[in-house]
Amino acid sequence: MGQNDLLNKEELEKLERRGLQVTVLSVVFVLVLAGGLAAFMYPLVFEHPEGNRWTLRVAFFGFCGLTLLFVSYLLDRQKTLRQLKQQLLGVALPVEP
Repeated sequence: MGQNDLLNKEELEKLERRGLQVTVLSVVFVLVLAGGLAAFMYPLVFEHPEGNRWTLRVAFFGFCGLTLLFVSYLLDRQKTLRQLKQQLLGVALPVEP
C-alpha cells in the first residue's frame, strides 16, 4: 500500500506541473497573439489616424487593458484551482504521524 501511495503522490505532482505548464503556455500564447495584433494596430492608430483618432486610441488601449485583464484572470483561476486541489488532497490524504 505504501508504494501505491507514493505513486499516487508522484502522479499528482506530475499532473500539477502539467497544469502549471498549460497555464504558462496559454498566457504566453495570449500575450504573443495580443502583442502581434497590437504591433499591427499601432501604426494605424498613432502614425496614420483617419477620422476620429481618439476613438482609435481608446480602442487600442482598451484592447491592451482587456488583454492584461484576461491574463490576470487566467493566473487567478490557476491559483484558485491549485488551492482547491490542495484542500481536496488534505481531506482525501490525511497527514500520517
